[in-house]
Amino acid sequence: LLTQIPKTSRFYDFIKNMKKPLRTRGFSLDSLRQGNINFTTIEEFNNSKYEHRFGKTGKQLFLGYFDLSRIYADNSNGLAIFKMNWVGGGTCGYQKLILIYRDGNTWKIEKQIGLGVY
Repeated sequence: LLTQIPKTSRFYDFIKNMKKPLRTRGFSLDSLRQGNINFTTIEEFNNSKYEHRFGKTGKQLFLGYFDLSRIYADNSNGLAIFKMNWVGGGTCGYQKLILIYRDGNTWKIEKQIGLGVY
């Protein structure tokens, strides 16, 4: 990971000195909800009739599912990192590390580092 980040990056020392995750609070998906997009938990998805594939089924369009790791954060410097896994279905998906920083009251993406595509 450190080979993909310049030593002058604000994330370099943060990642180099990471020892263990900090305790995190829950994240409400309500801030991500929009229009007719339906968010479900993995448990709801697995107990439903949804197919694990990308595309249209009847009137519904399945865009895949994703999961997020715990967030490793340095609140004093406003830096954080987490892993995101997206699966569209079958052999369609990817995994990334997402580096984010706080800009006032908003978190913004600094960099996305691809870990794998399948």
